[in-house]
Amino acid sequence: MEENVKVCWKRTRFSNILEPGTPGDGKRRTALERLAAQYQRFSRLALVLAMTMPMWVWGAVRGLENVPLWGKVALLWYGILYCLTAAAMDGWLYRGIRRIDVAEMPVAEVCRMAYFYRKRHLQFVAVLVPMAVVFVGAFVWMVSDSVYTLYGVATGAVIGLALGLRALRNFMHEYRQLGEHTELS
Repeated sequence: MEENVKVCWKRTRFSNILEPGTPGDGKRRTALERLAAQYQRFSRLALVLAMTMPMWVWGAVRGLENVPLWGKVALLWYGILYCLTAAAMDGWLYRGIRRIDVAEMPVAEVCRMAYFYRKRHLQFVAVLVPMAVVFVGAFVWMVSDSVYTLYGVATGAVIGLALGLRALRNFMHEYRQLGEHTELS
């Protein structure tokens, strides 16, 4: 048992060092580093989307005569709120994952924190998905007169769902990788 813990600990602690004869640029990243980088990318992307939301949403709905101005403005602000919420959540997860130090923390603490942030990630997804459905639903209601726009929204929804599931799968893969290297059993 103790030997297994030592082996797992050494793999986790020194997994960013390239072994001799391994192809690459000399820089391997741990699961924690990859997770942090993904959260940082998603947080920055959400901020960029929040800043460009007026251009996208207002450009799509400004010419619709059947939608009152307050509805257009509400959709715009809701989209900005959604992106800022996603940026804040991913930024919080980024800072939390960066705080995990496998060289200084006990294995049990690393596992506890990784489990905590994985659970928070899934809770954040459970908050953001319904918000996105409301946003897309409101947009569809506004543009329901144009069948081609509805085709575009449906295509975007399918592509967005596929990309979102792929990103979620990648995040969960990194958490599994982290768990494999830090489990006590």
